[in-house]
Amino acid sequence: MDLQEQLANRLSLFLLLIFCGSCSFSENTLQLNFSETTIDLNKNIVVYNNVPYSGNIYAFYPNSSDTLWSRSYKEGLKQGVWKKYFSNGKLQESRRFDIGKKEGDYLGYYNDGSKNFIFQFKNGEYNGTNKVWTKGGALVEEANFKAGYEQGVQKRWYLNGKIKSNYIIKNNRRYGLLGTKNCITVSDSIKKS
Repeated sequence: MDLQEQLANRLSLFLLLIFCGSCSFSENTLQLNFSETTIDLNKNIVVYNNVPYSGNIYAFYPNSSDTLWSRSYKEGLKQGVWKKYFSNGKLQESRRFDIGKKEGDYLGYYNDGSKNFIFQFKNGEYNGTNKVWTKGGALVEEANFKAGYEQGVQKRWYLNGKIKSNYIIKNNRRYGLLGTKNCITVSDSIKKS
């Protein structure tokens, strides 16, 4: 790696720390560039140098000093705010973990900065109102959850704005329009002579 790349990486890391800094870690938090480590992020407990990892890990887009994502861990578990970016530098996703479990709002954006989705979590499970929008800003899904299960009003729309499904979950039963298609019986589909 030449001096210019090293400076660009250090500048990117510095900006990343300022932009994505988390109050849950001290100034001495270990920072790792994912491409320069052999750390396995797919394990339940992330280990680095035979010790559960605490610190931030970041990755750059290939052949670039633009940040692809940043993640934080505490004692090997997912912890704090995780962010992912588009190649244009705009935020693509932001989510939070607490002791390895998804917590709070998981936000997604289109590359122009408009909203794509919001999913709400509590203790690692869907909890709250989840919404999905088209790139043009039309709401196409609104689903309510409690402790990981659908509860209350659930709505979905076609891209033209017409209702696709609209039902309620009450006492573990579903009531309402489930996204039905026009029914055609076999006898209706046979042409009569």
